[in-house]
Amino acid sequence: MNHTEIQARLQKKYHLKKEISLGAHRADLLWPEKRLVIEIQISPITKEEVKDRTLCFASYGYDTLWLLHPRRYNQKFLKPEEGALRFASSYFILPTAADVHVFDQSEQFRGRLRTYRSPPLLLDLNLLEKKHGTLRCPGDRHDEPIKKPSLLSKVDRFLTRYLESRFSKTLK
Repeated sequence: MNHTEIQARLQKKYHLKKEISLGAHRADLLWPEKRLVIEIQISPITKEEVKDRTLCFASYGYDTLWLLHPRRYNQKFLKPEEGALRFASSYFILPTAADVHVFDQSEQFRGRLRTYRSPPLLLDLNLLEKKHGTLRCPGDRHDEPIKKPSLLSKVDRFLTRYLESRFSKTLK
């Protein structure tokens, strides 16, 4: 499924406006009621372009949600721009013959190597809201440690090992 088909499916599913110019950039989809621009990212993009587009849309009062296609993103090795996209508000998309599903996942990395990927956490963008200055959807990777204490303890163990290894030389 190509960019245009994904755009059309999401537009229909969430009743969005298609391809709106905002300043120097054209938003893939616009959700006026949520003051949200949705950018579908299939091809490579620079970190600078991610920042530029996000700031441009913000200057018009819109948050930006990046939807990342697994054809390029969510691979074994993190793409250079993927770190910037995942740090921004972003989820993954899974296009199927019948629909375009939006999902998130918990992840762990060793450098650029993705060492852990949770099962997909399917999301309903109708429930998307802004919390603490960030776009969040119930059931996304930010909610998972709260809902699953075992995952939180795994994160705690990981952080503890990391901090111990990082500061063990300093403490001796």
